[in-house]
Amino acid sequence: MVLGWTGWTLLYGVLLLFALFTGGGIGGPLAYPAGMIAIGLAGVGIGWGMFAPACGVGAWVCTRLRWPGIAAIPIVFLVFALLFAVVCRGVTGAVSLKALAFLSFPLGAYWWLTEGPGLIASLVVFRRGAEAAPKSPGSRGGVSSGTISRYGA
Repeated sequence: MVLGWTGWTLLYGVLLLFALFTGGGIGGPLAYPAGMIAIGLAGVGIGWGMFAPACGVGAWVCTRLRWPGIAAIPIVFLVFALLFAVVCRGVTGAVSLKALAFLSFPLGAYWWLTEGPGLIASLVVFRRGAEAAPKSPGSRGGVSSGTISRYGA
């Protein structure tokens, strides 16, 4: 939303200067705040309505299947694409692939900001789990019966 608000502020300033230098009308006093509110509502709607559920599904799938966090990226994108298609079909009757491609960049930024910090820890835990995996079907992976593993077994 910050980029949207910054872009709207710059565009509004350029249009205001253009109107002043060409002798055109400068518009009403509510144009700038209305644009800011519209961008804020769109950002909240897309963020909470599409980005957050897509990231939640990706995190849930990776947690359920014990996959590393980075495996959530394609899952998140597919869930977002499905949500986007449903919304586009409901609003306009058609799906815009250009809009989907455009919104995939903010989705990536959203994912890296919300899920990215835990990605390093997820990869480390996943690698440790793979290294501690049992070497043979009957072994306990180096954990003796007298010790307690970090999982309480």
